[in-house]
Amino acid sequence: MPPLGDPPDCLIDPDAREAWHEFEAAAPWLNRSHRAVVHIACHLHARMRRGEAGVPALNLLRQCLNSLGLTPTSTAAIRALPESADPADPATEFFN
Repeated sequence: MPPLGDPPDCLIDPDAREAWHEFEAAAPWLNRSHRAVVHIACHLHARMRRGEAGVPALNLLRQCLNSLGLTPTSTAAIRALPESADPADPATEFFN
C-alpha cells in the first residue's frame, strides 16, 4: 500500500496541515487507506488546539485516533503485529 503522502490541497488550515505531518511522523504505519480518517482527525485536532472543540468534537477525535492506532491501547495492538507478513514456520528447524 502506498504511504500516507502529503496532505491534500483542500486541507488549507495551517494548524490542520501541521497536524497531518505530526500524525504521519507519529504513526509510520499510516498509508493511503487512512487518508480520510487522518483528514478528519486533522480538522478536529486544529479545532482542539485553538480551543474551539467541545466534548462531541473531542470524542470524535478520540475515535479517529483510536482507529488510526494513535492511542495507548490501539498503539499496543499495532506494535504487536508481526514484522513480516510471511513469518517463518517454527517446525522448519525440526523437519528440514
